[in-house]
Amino acid sequence: MKPKPKYAIKVYVWSGIWKTGTTELVIFKGIMKAAHYCTILWDGLLPFISSHFPDGDYRFQQDNDPKHTSRLVKSYLEDHSINWLKTPAESSDLNPIENVWGSLKYFVSTHHKKKIWTPLLVV
Repeated sequence: MKPKPKYAIKVYVWSGIWKTGTTELVIFKGIMKAAHYCTILWDGLLPFISSHFPDGDYRFQQDNDPKHTSRLVKSYLEDHSINWLKTPAESSDLNPIENVWGSLKYFVSTHHKKKIWTPLLVV
């Protein structure tokens, strides 16, 4: 008999999209806080920007989650000259990545729920 998880397994992922593709996925453990989010931006966003937009011709958009808009993160974005598009509160309809996450969550929950949990325990 295969062991079953006591609680739902959660996978924490950060990624970005742009008109012709995506960034690399950054998979992390635990709940993200502002300092950890800065590390994720360092690992996932900065390499992507420097390889795809060396001339700085881009706009970075994120939701208004408190950890994304904290003083620490705002300073980080400013210190690294990240061209950040500020969006109004409660405006998930203006943020296309929200649709991607919604579709991905639905797909995994309806098609791969039983197949995916065992390999994720190894990660």
